[in-house]
Amino acid sequence: MAKKRKPTLCSYCGEVTSDWNREHVIPAQLYPLSKSKSKVQRLVVPSCRRCNSSWQDDEVHFRNMMTFIASNPVSKEVWATAMRHLGNQPDGLRRSLEVLQRIEPVEKDGTTDYIIDTEGDEKVMRVVRKVIRGLCHHHRLFCALPDQRVHAKLTEYPFPAGMYDDLTGHHRERDILEYWFELDQFEEAHSVWTLVFFGSVAFLGYVSATEEFSPAWPHMRKGGGGR
Repeated sequence: MAKKRKPTLCSYCGEVTSDWNREHVIPAQLYPLSKSKSKVQRLVVPSCRRCNSSWQDDEVHFRNMMTFIASNPVSKEVWATAMRHLGNQPDGLRRSLEVLQRIEPVEKDGTTDYIIDTEGDEKVMRVVRKVIRGLCHHHRLFCALPDQRVHAKLTEYPFPAGMYDDLTGHHRERDILEYWFELDQFEEAHSVWTLVFFGSVAFLGYVSATEEFSPAWPHMRKGGGGR
């Protein structure tokens, strides 16, 4: 007979339940096989099964999008592994189309380049918000932070020189995710975040003090270059 687990608060929805798992704050799909023996501990937080399962489809799509955009050695390894298995999966065609539909041609200096449109990609943004919510729990800033209070946007990278000199950078494998955060001093804000995936794909995050407030974002780019 399986031992009953002690009731625990879900880090995302706040439900107290005995039916919980350890959820990876940074999607496990972003880690390649070459990192399997790394001594850098991966971040996990308690999550109810409902929340745990709700991100599974989104996180696979997020992995495909991030590794298509990024170009460091880790992202290339993750992308190559994912593509090898994609053809054998029942939903492989759907997942391929989800990426291809986000590619947009852009004319620049008489030549055609291609960008990835993540602006309206709710699956990508939902995972970014989920990562911020999990990091808030990990750093003991907020437990069970509602999704409605987290806002995220893709932004330019690399950042201007000196932009984060006064902030401490954090990472769980620097070539997979590096991030910075700061508790905001304004009444309408809780904290601001910057997340960089695979050393090149950057997002700004904003946690509002109330569900009603939305930040006024500065001008940001629509997407990033693909492979």
